[in-house]
Amino acid sequence: MNEQISPTESHPLTAGVAGQGQINTVQEEYYGDWLAGQDHLIDGLLSALILVPVEGTLVQAATLENTSQYFYQLMDIALEQVDSDQPQVASLGSSEQGEVFALVYPLRDTNSEMIALIAMAVGVSREQDLHRALAVLQWSVAGIEVVDYQHRLQQLSQDQHGIAERVDILARVMAEPDYPSAAVRLVTELAVLFNCDRVSLGEYKHNRSRLKHLSHSTQFGKRMNLVRCIEQVMDESLDQGQSIRFPQPDATAGEVVLAHRNLSEQQGMPVCCRFRFIFTVKLTGRWCWKATRMFLYG
Repeated sequence: MNEQISPTESHPLTAGVAGQGQINTVQEEYYGDWLAGQDHLIDGLLSALILVPVEGTLVQAATLENTSQYFYQLMDIALEQVDSDQPQVASLGSSEQGEVFALVYPLRDTNSEMIALIAMAVGVSREQDLHRALAVLQWSVAGIEVVDYQHRLQQLSQDQHGIAERVDILARVMAEPDYPSAAVRLVTELAVLFNCDRVSLGEYKHNRSRLKHLSHSTQFGKRMNLVRCIEQVMDESLDQGQSIRFPQPDATAGEVVLAHRNLSEQQGMPVCCRFRFIFTVKLTGRWCWKATRMFLYG
């Protein structure tokens, strides 16, 4: 069979159920290789796809022969079986060689959470061929389980590392003798952690934001123009009741960003730059805001 493997993508048929998303690169490569391997193991494999959950939606991790006349039927049947716990078999019609069946295999973990949804269109001439194809599929999905568990272990390790970093920062901040020193230490630690040019901490009092602390600096009285710009940025976020990123990732976003744009221009940051941002975020627990200007490295 002439193989056509495609990476993660979405299709109009999946609108409202499957959406755009990102999966681990290692996973994506493995899914494509896995489907290519099934093409050699299962006789009569005409088309196939793998859907995986990403942030609450299903995305296509890989497809095989997505130009086949059976592919869209296969997609529809697969999405109908999202809540199924057992392998399903459905007829897709007949061909010159015999019958064509859809094999849908929902792979779940021990907590019944979806790992992957595999769907295949298989042409068979005998009932035994169908049973053999299903048996091969059941044995082969063990490899996908291994990749999923490896990904979960990697994510757990990253989460634990992140928690350790936060605990270390908290310990260093709490070790300071007073609140002003602790606040300066906090913004400086955040600037180092997130590789920021600057982290600013302000307080909202008497209907306006006041800049209180800048990272790497205990005095900023001579930089009043910058101070006013940062305070206006804080007010702009507070007035709209939401965090703001500038430049905005979505061109159709409805946030007002005049103050953010002004601060960006004053700092010589091109609006079109993909790797430099201003974030204004409300701190939880009190009316404080921090504005961060960040370099992000891909």
